[in-house]
Amino acid sequence: MSADNGYIACYRSLRKHWLWEKNRPRTKAEAWIDLIMMVNHADGQAEFRGELFDIKRGQRLTSILQLSGRWKWSRTKTKNFLNLLKKDHMVDLKQDTRKCIVTILNYDIYNRPPDNKSATKVQQTGQQECNRSATEVQQKDTNKKKEKNNKKEKNKEYIPPSPPEESLKISEEKIPYAEIVEMLNLALGKDISKRSECYQDTTKQTRKDIKARWKEGYRLKDFEYVIKVKCADWYNDPKQAKYLRPETLFGRKFEGYRNQPLMPNTGCATTDKTIMAGQAFIQRKRKEKEMQDGNNKP
Repeated sequence: MSADNGYIACYRSLRKHWLWEKNRPRTKAEAWIDLIMMVNHADGQAEFRGELFDIKRGQRLTSILQLSGRWKWSRTKTKNFLNLLKKDHMVDLKQDTRKCIVTILNYDIYNRPPDNKSATKVQQTGQQECNRSATEVQQKDTNKKKEKNNKKEKNKEYIPPSPPEESLKISEEKIPYAEIVEMLNLALGKDISKRSECYQDTTKQTRKDIKARWKEGYRLKDFEYVIKVKCADWYNDPKQAKYLRPETLFGRKFEGYRNQPLMPNTGCATTDKTIMAGQAFIQRKRKEKEMQDGNNKP
């Protein structure tokens, strides 16, 4: 058999070897090998933001942010690389704004099953897959393009009206700006009766950041978690405490903070009791506003 065919056992501990330097961006080949090593070797489950997902053999539950940090790439470069692998029929992707399930196609080629007979069969199948001509792949792409063009031709006669711009916008009234900012003030132990010493929910940049995160699909419980996890992390750190502010917590690094595990509380005012008290205060204020609006109706 040629040295260019077949396969070898490649242990995951390779990534701990001195040849696998840590403090540098990965090459595309290294990123591909890392993906193969990352995926599950057996069916299992994985937890993500309080939800449990069934992850099959050859799959990995991750995110663009985690992979870009792992490979020391930008998020754009990471997305483009995964899309390139998908286009070449090397992986399948199921992703949304927060998570990504990567499936290595023909995973048994790279990690043989325990049954030797199955391994032989898999190797033969893998060889056939690897020898698949580029013409076949191109033909599939051509057929897809033809089907897409045919659908366009059929739909030319009727073009449905676009939805009004109002329906595409997020209602400002539905975003709980006041609740989120009030939660931060209470977590930091601020006296909310002294408004001048507290963060304001009317600040333009604060509202812009909260709206951006809300548009990405995050909700009140996500903001609460970020406040708790970063307060526990930074509250007693003189250098970091100054960053416990809306523009830092609710900015572009929000996804990373939301995925950070909550460490044991180290003296921060953000205890569950404090958060519950804050939520009770917010609900009370909301009811007062609803009653006031009801009394003002004719």
